[in-house]
Amino acid sequence: MTPEAYAELLARVAPFLKEIDPQAQVAGPAVCGIEFDWHENLFRAGGGKYLDIISIHDYEGNVSIDRDTDPGRSDSFPSAWCGTASATARSHRRRSSGG
Repeated sequence: MTPEAYAELLARVAPFLKEIDPQAQVAGPAVCGIEFDWHENLFRAGGGKYLDIISIHDYEGNVSIDRDTDPGRSDSFPSAWCGTASATARSHRRRSSGG
């Protein structure tokens, strides 16, 4: 599945889940390995705003997000994950507290 298609799926499914249970948390994207380009495109396509939990499966043989084991990685992309997750969590806290 392309990241754009996954973002479209999240846009349809996440609001439906929240309608059923406003306390439900949406986790994803649940792909095997860390594919920076795929994940970055998911966020660019708007998929991050539907995720409460970002699921990362860093299996052996894939790119690491650890600076010590992958010194050539970009620091901006993992921090973008954190920023998206933090903004999503803040938004959900405001909605659930009525603010």
